[in-house]
Amino acid sequence: MSVLSIRLPESLHEKAKELARREGISVNQFMASALAEKLTALLTEEYLNERAARGDRTAFKKVMSRVRDRQPDRGDEMPAVNMPAHQYAYGRVSEPTADTPARMDRKRLEGITSDLTNREMQICMLLLQHPDASATWLAQRMGIEAPTVASYVSRIRKKLGVEKGQSLKQFLEAH
Repeated sequence: MSVLSIRLPESLHEKAKELARREGISVNQFMASALAEKLTALLTEEYLNERAARGDRTAFKKVMSRVRDRQPDRGDEMPAVNMPAHQYAYGRVSEPTADTPARMDRKRLEGITSDLTNREMQICMLLLQHPDASATWLAQRMGIEAPTVASYVSRIRKKLGVEKGQSLKQFLEAH
């Protein structure tokens, strides 16, 4: 075991004590658990990105073509979100049909960079189709939390080279 001394804002410390008390654990246990959860989330993303980089989309599509098309088993359904089915399926961007605005937006985005993940591509497509979208609106549409959207937007800005002070929405519309 290691000993770590950290400085916390009083409000954060009070919330941590309150939540630890509610959970029936010490503040130390609560902080160790919270840190473990955060590390797991960050390391899982790195691991999945590494695995994705080694992936072969052609081989994947070949395997998936052998899976019969059927409804998910009861209890395995995706939560309902207000998105057109042709655009988003099972939390990833699907291949829209040729005559939809979503297909045109996706082609534009693929022209900018192929480094975007499917979720990042989904956010960009929503921004192109709904320029006045807020992080909260995007989060509700995607079934995720607003801070998660903010993290994705930060990574998108970095990947696309969007300069400080420049709007991501304006950057996407211009490219």
